[in-house]
Amino acid sequence: MAFAVTGWILPGLAVVRATRHDPASTADDLGWAVVAGAPITLAGWAVWQLTGLPPVLWSPLVIAVVLAFPAGRRRALALPNRPYRQPGAGPIWCVAGSLVVAIAWMTSEYLRWVPADPGRGHLYYQDLLFQLALVGEAGHSIPPTNPTVAGQSLDYHWFTHAITAHAAAASGVDPALATLRFAPTALVLAAAIVAATVARSVTGRAWAAPLATSLLLVVGESGGTAWRATVPVLPMVHLNWWASLTQTFGDLVVVGLVGLVVAQLRPSSTSSTPVALLLPVAVLASGVKSTILPVVVCGVLLAAFAAVLQQRWRSALRAVTTAAGLGVVLAVATAVLYGGGSYGTVVAPLAGARAFAAELVPGLSARIPGAPLATSTALPLAATLALTGFWLAVSLTRWVGLLGLVVYRRREPATWLFVGVCLSGVIATLLLRHPGASEAYFLRTVFPVGAVGSAAGLALMFGRDRWQPAPQARTALIAFAAAAAFVAMITPWLAGEISPLAEWNANLGHPPLRAELGQKWQVWSWVSPVALVWSAVATVAAAVGVTAAVRTGRRGAGSAVAIAVLVGGLLGTGLQSTWGWTTGTSEPTLAAELAGTPPSSRAAVTADQVTAARWIRDNSAPEAVVATNRWCQDDYRDSDGKVRACAATGFWVPAFTQRRTMVAGWAYTAQTLDSGSRSTVAYTRQPFWDQPLLDLEEKAFRAPDRPTIAALRDRGVTFLLADRRAGRVDDAVLDSLATRVTSTDDATVWALR
Repeated sequence: MAFAVTGWILPGLAVVRATRHDPASTADDLGWAVVAGAPITLAGWAVWQLTGLPPVLWSPLVIAVVLAFPAGRRRALALPNRPYRQPGAGPIWCVAGSLVVAIAWMTSEYLRWVPADPGRGHLYYQDLLFQLALVGEAGHSIPPTNPTVAGQSLDYHWFTHAITAHAAAASGVDPALATLRFAPTALVLAAAIVAATVARSVTGRAWAAPLATSLLLVVGESGGTAWRATVPVLPMVHLNWWASLTQTFGDLVVVGLVGLVVAQLRPSSTSSTPVALLLPVAVLASGVKSTILPVVVCGVLLAAFAAVLQQRWRSALRAVTTAAGLGVVLAVATAVLYGGGSYGTVVAPLAGARAFAAELVPGLSARIPGAPLATSTALPLAATLALTGFWLAVSLTRWVGLLGLVVYRRREPATWLFVGVCLSGVIATLLLRHPGASEAYFLRTVFPVGAVGSAAGLALMFGRDRWQPAPQARTALIAFAAAAAFVAMITPWLAGEISPLAEWNANLGHPPLRAELGQKWQVWSWVSPVALVWSAVATVAAAVGVTAAVRTGRRGAGSAVAIAVLVGGLLGTGLQSTWGWTTGTSEPTLAAELAGTPPSSRAAVTADQVTAARWIRDNSAPEAVVATNRWCQDDYRDSDGKVRACAATGFWVPAFTQRRTMVAGWAYTAQTLDSGSRSTVAYTRQPFWDQPLLDLEEKAFRAPDRPTIAALRDRGVTFLLADRRAGRVDDAVLDSLATRVTSTDDATVWALR
């Protein structure tokens, strides 16, 4: 907390106030300080790595530099400008309420099930350990390399991990605590504050802020059925906030970047936004999440196209110039950070959609012989489009307020920027395919932008000057509450307690074939329960209400009720899903399922293993390299000791040693993902590209000899870490060839002489 205030917000606040000429409210200052603190901290990390300046000194240095200039000192230390319109107590308390709800569901799901200390044994989600390994690498290397295979380049967005490493070093918090618990929790709340600031700046309406935070944190996935345990919906916040630290940080950055672009495209109406941050935040975005800049560039280009159609030539020129600048940053990042590669992503229209829909109706799906695994699913086009379209609608109902922007502010570039960003994310998700299904991160990246735009549109729909007289506003609010309560109560009852797939298996003993249960009926079995409740009723109400409002130019009680029914019908089930997460009454989350894995599982990490790993961390130079016998996560050996199946996601050694490993899980390297996109074998089970090197590392534990240990030493290896759960280790010979420095029940460490 001390670092968040003194190391992030205060330097960000000083820079924001010093570089902005126009006054702003204290709430706006806070929101933009959160955005500014990110590139400032990244710069502090770079200075730390290049010069050795202790991270704790970076924030005072930045503040001192700002205050050294008279103009900067005068602006930074000025008292809040009272004449500037403040948001008011009501919106601020509502934003705070949304943050409290987020803390409640974070505490009741992931934080409840994932400890920093594994105890007798805990199965961590493999991405968490990979991120922790990257934090360790970023703590002593610029630029970072891939710590899971020493010497390999890191063609990945690693800025988040560099900032986490800087924050952990400056605060003294253990990197595991920072990565597994503090960073994701803090970033969720920070992203919501930024969303509130941007929503208010886009509309100039205070109530847009709590609407934005509510759409992000209070209203969950709008499925509202008992099927979500078996339906692979695209959870936009409640899963990736902990499963992908880069995406959580990306939510903060993409919303801040869009807010700065809005100010750049229409400077006269958002003059209090610190536009000077646009370039630093764009550079930050290029390495926080690779999906951010492409979708923002597409949004700016759509804004430029709309300006041309509307013959607003100055606005079009400004948009084209902004898109060109962002495009240059994107091109440089692609060449420098990502090595010009795609990290396994290929163009394969609807391949991900077919795989998604096939999980619902496996009886209709088939495999394309010889096709790469990621694109080998065959499914009738009608079933693919129907199921994918329906569940996209379930996930994206919180974007409904974008309609308000289009209706009321169609001549503003901000409207088409929001629409373009959201559309590009959906289209990219449907057109591209990644071996690990990571094309979905295009959609997850644009989701918070859509939520902010939706909040802005809803603020315009329900603003005081739009609804006169006051009784009509009360009618709208009452209708909204009634519709939300109705949908929340009736949908689970209609959906039933089991999914259609479970019912089919119970009745038939297998998923139904098309001859047993027709394609249309299988698709309708999934769509009908929720569709009957809100798709038909709410969509018709929306069409009637909005059409009446636009055609008549009046906002009467009838259209107010119609729009309220739309909003309540679409979002009411989302309120119920968040209630289920917060109270623990919904189906088990992924974190809870992983926590239920027996501690004796080979894939689980134990406190003994962590103790051995941390001995290496505390007693080695940053450039140390560790050899290990554990690079697979699953049970991968037969009784004869031969490798039969290997999920190459064994990242616990580089994660907890915070050091590079000779080879310790290669699933997330660029080579593996590129080959996985062309292979009929899953990318996690791709063979290692340098089998002699892997054999050398394995021999050092199973059948060590002096030449083998010498070969490891020549490759820079300084420690051997044996995982007792990974197979046989010849302790006696290793004790004669190396120095045993620490040993526990589950792990032993030798130092090479």
